[in-house]
Amino acid sequence: MSSAQSTTDKPRTRKFEPATALRLVRLQAGITLQEVATEAGTTLFRASILERYPERSRSGELDRLHQAISAIGRRREQAKAVQPREIA
Repeated sequence: MSSAQSTTDKPRTRKFEPATALRLVRLQAGITLQEVATEAGTTLFRASILERYPERSRSGELDRLHQAISAIGRRREQAKAVQPREIA
């Protein structure tokens, strides 16, 4: 490969796992995985593994991630509700 040739010209060889229900819910809510991991009290690495491979979870881990997504979503909705409205 010449130095002028970009690495993006190479075909993608990495296989991406299909989106899981947990990931779809999180993305639909507009919440980052880092926010979920922090709220759930786990590492970003572990949250990433659980989101992609839920069958690797230990007891309660997926529940904590779901609860974290719900809690973050509720806080965002509450914050929207208390924001002062602009006067036109």
